[in-house]
Amino acid sequence: MRNQKKRILSSEKGFTLFELVMVMAVIAILAAVAYPVYAKVRDNAYVSQAKAILQQVRVDVWSYFLENGRFPQNLDDLGNYDKSDWDLWGNADNQNFVAVAQKSGTTFQVSMTLKPDGTVDWSR
Repeated sequence: MRNQKKRILSSEKGFTLFELVMVMAVIAILAAVAYPVYAKVRDNAYVSQAKAILQQVRVDVWSYFLENGRFPQNLDDLGNYDKSDWDLWGNADNQNFVAVAQKSGTTFQVSMTLKPDGTVDWSR
C-alpha cells in the first residue's frame, strides 16, 4: 500500500515554482525589449499621418496665399478640418503660417511652418 501511494505521488506531473518564475522572467525581458520598438513604430505612424493631414492644410493655405497675397489669419479662414482623432490649429505670424496637428488625448504633435517662398519646415 505504501509503495503504491509513493508511485502515485512520484508520477504526478507539474511545474515547480522555480520554473514558473523563470518563464515569467523571460516574458518580462521580451516585453521590455519589444515595447521601445513598438513605441518607435507607433510614433513613425503618427508622424506620417500628421504630415498627410498637414499637407492638405499646406495646399489650402498656399491657394489662399496666391489668391489674397497673404496668409490666412487661422485655419477657420480656410474651412472646416474635421479629423476626429487629431486636433488642428494654425495661424499666421509676421511672414509665415504655422500649422500644428496634435494627436487627440496625447502630447504628440507635428508642426509645419509655411514660408512665403513656398518652403516648409517640419518639426516634432
